[in-house]
Amino acid sequence: MRRLAAAVVATTLLATPATAHTGTPLMRVAESAGYVYAWSASASEVILSRPGLTIVLRPGNRRYEINDRVAYASEALVYENGDLVVPSDVVSQLRALAGRTPAARAMEGARTGSATVPATASGSLTLRAQAAAGREAIVVDGTAPASMPVTLTLVGSISRDLPDVLLRRITVQSDGTFHATLPVAAAMPRGSSVTVTATSLPGVSPASVRIVLGAPNPAIDSSIFDHLPKDSTR
Repeated sequence: MRRLAAAVVATTLLATPATAHTGTPLMRVAESAGYVYAWSASASEVILSRPGLTIVLRPGNRRYEINDRVAYASEALVYENGDLVVPSDVVSQLRALAGRTPAARAMEGARTGSATVPATASGSLTLRAQAAAGREAIVVDGTAPASMPVTLTLVGSISRDLPDVLLRRITVQSDGTFHATLPVAAAMPRGSSVTVTATSLPGVSPASVRIVLGAPNPAIDSSIFDHLPKDSTR
């Protein structure tokens, strides 16, 4: 009877799919490929950044984002021992993207130059944001510990009946301060709100600010476009 029970248990174990993840710790891949690694606790995601390249990965999810493009891993990413473990196809993709990414930034208002990232980070970010005059854009200014990258994320809230929309995510260089002018979608209705969040390396406190979008030229009152003609009756 004991032999029969042991055989049943062994058969059950063999039939149960393995749950162990055989991938590679993401932090190790990021370090070898030259990415800046940042964990966003509020969004439960890891942000990898290089000049002109931002990759967002989330635990328990096959889907990840490469700038404005969506990619899919062969299996869901697993959170283990304080880091994400990623499959080999994601490792290959990250290394290939790092090899193709130019060293220079081409983003309006962002400072150029390489970052010297400290082994341990501390401090906090400050953030100010306002609508750009005459443009569908937001001007962002802030402070950060020197020589650290700062990732700026714009999330739009259009209506209580619609989910939030990721508008833009970019990484800029800080020398103690940072500045950027970030375009937003021209189709965003007046009165929509945009939340700007600044994050950096683990150990650096993030900052967030919310603004409401209005007309890009509120001081102009055009009789041609701003006032619709009244219906005439004959």
